[in-house]
This record gives sequence, C-alpha cells and structure tokens, in this order.
Amino acid sequence: MSKSKKAGQKNGFALAGLIIGILNILAGIALFALVGYGGIQAAAELTAACAESANTAVVLTNGTVVACE
Repeated sequence: MSKSKKAGQKNGFALAGLIIGILNILAGIALFALVGYGGIQAAAELTAACAESANTAVVLTNGTVVACE
C-alpha cells in the first residue's frame, strides 16, 4: 500500500481487503472459541454421567443415550 500511495494511486480496494480480512480472522477466532467451549462442556457432562452411573448406558440432558465403555 505504501508504494502505491507514493506513486499517487488510490488504495480503496487494498484497504477494503485488509478490513475484510481482519474481520474474517476475528470472526473465525470467536467461532472457534464458541465451538471449542461447547465441545468441552459436552465432554465434561459425558464423563461425569458415566462416572456416576453403574449402567453401561447413560441418558444425557438433551435425551441422547450414550454407551459408557
């Protein structure tokens, strides 16, 4: 961008590309954090349910039946 600015060219598309790229990176990080947190919570619930149960099958809070082996 600095070379084109020195040459007197406009940087509108370059600036827009940088802004869109930065926003996409931030959105990806936020999405990864939310999905990762949900996966950790599900694994913790499954581990606790299997540890507390003497059965080989456990019903989770969302109604899913899971085999504990």
